[in-house]
Amino acid sequence: MMKTVSRNFVLLASVFFSQTLQSADSNLIQNGSLDQGEAKNPPGWVRAQSGLNEAYFAVLDWGAWGRWLYVSIGEYSSGEAGWAFKPVHVTPGKTYVWSSTFKKEGRSVIRAEFKLTSGKTVTQDVDVLIWGAEENWVTISREFVAPPEAVSVSVCHCLTGRGSIYFKEVSLVEQ
Repeated sequence: MMKTVSRNFVLLASVFFSQTLQSADSNLIQNGSLDQGEAKNPPGWVRAQSGLNEAYFAVLDWGAWGRWLYVSIGEYSSGEAGWAFKPVHVTPGKTYVWSSTFKKEGRSVIRAEFKLTSGKTVTQDVDVLIWGAEENWVTISREFVAPPEAVSVSVCHCLTGRGSIYFKEVSLVEQ
């Protein structure tokens, strides 16, 4: 009985760690864990802001708790502000899963921006999150399909009004 339990535990543990490593290796986002580079300007990430709003961006280094991206909007008339990863290559018609661990206050949108072979861009709202303040870290995953002629994508989790978002980990994986 003890040998069976031990064997099952080892098998279960190896499957878990194999899947965890596979997920980390298949993340298309450079620096999705936010642990590379200088704290003020993490590689693979850009600030995204449009419209009339007063946004504040920061990279917070919490030592053992890791590095977080932060954005807040104080004064708001229009537009959005958030962090986006730099564009990564995609295959038209393929399904991708975007995941993020974050906490937020205020309305936000998860928006994919695709660059097409023609040079034009197409945006797709993957989700609109309208719930209020979240005190605990939340991890969500959303699927989307790359449109015809897509060559790259960048996804921004953007505030669309007053509020704030802390990001801890972000991934994009092809299915």
